[in-house]
Amino acid sequence: MAQPALTRASRATVAVIGPRALLSEPLVAAPLRAALDDLGLHGVFSHELPVADVLKRAERMEQPRATAGDRELFGAVSLLGGKGAVKGFVFVSGARDGATASALSRLAERQHKPTLLLSVDGQVDFPELAAFRDRVTLGGAARPAPGGVDSAEGEGA
Repeated sequence: MAQPALTRASRATVAVIGPRALLSEPLVAAPLRAALDDLGLHGVFSHELPVADVLKRAERMEQPRATAGDRELFGAVSLLGGKGAVKGFVFVSGARDGATASALSRLAERQHKPTLLLSVDGQVDFPELAAFRDRVTLGGAARPAPGGVDSAEGEGA
């Protein structure tokens, strides 16, 4: 399997990381891909990456007793995280999969790019993606100031 295209004209690229079985499910992937596309984002889904490349990256994992699924998630993040074209991460878990949600949360904490933890349960709308898109495309300007006050109001007022 060849690596999916990391760029698409006029689109910011985001990595979509989640369990292979979940992301390969059309009822999950199709609406998520459509929502990303509607927002001008190009999603590179982890289950479409070459497994051999993902597992090779997983060899760098510091937890020797990690599950095969956790290793694959780590490998995908490691593989895509170093790519300049990838501007952020959407971490996807099933609504009733606490173990995966926890593993993805730990991975998200280690990233230096914008992240979004997304729990899916058959929905077709993902309203939280709009704010994530703004963080990816606008960078720090889209992040709320501490305390919810616009930082420009506090200067010289």
